[in-house]
Amino acid sequence: MAGGEPLLIAGPAARWLADHAQSERAQFLYKAWLDAGGERERELLRTPIEHWLSVHRDSIGVSFVCAAWLKAGGEPALISDDLRRWMRVHGHSPSARYVRRAWTRRCTGFDR
Repeated sequence: MAGGEPLLIAGPAARWLADHAQSERAQFLYKAWLDAGGERERELLRTPIEHWLSVHRDSIGVSFVCAAWLKAGGEPALISDDLRRWMRVHGHSPSARYVRRAWTRRCTGFDR
């Protein structure tokens, strides 16, 4: 999206997600949408992300989707169970540090 207006691609994104919302590649659309300031609460993203996380619990992509969700001001409760599960497996990875920082910022307002 490279700084563009997310709503300009909402239609094409929704059509793509209709067929690919659970694919591993969907993580890139979710992250890009959130990073560009796209609305979190739209059905376009919230429900597909919930389902995507349940399918890809052990994927490294979880860290990117969860961190983007948190940085965009998304509700931590949406991802907390899946993120907790992911951290048990990947808690010592470099990606864990990235998502832990996003969690801390979102939940406490502090950057550690």
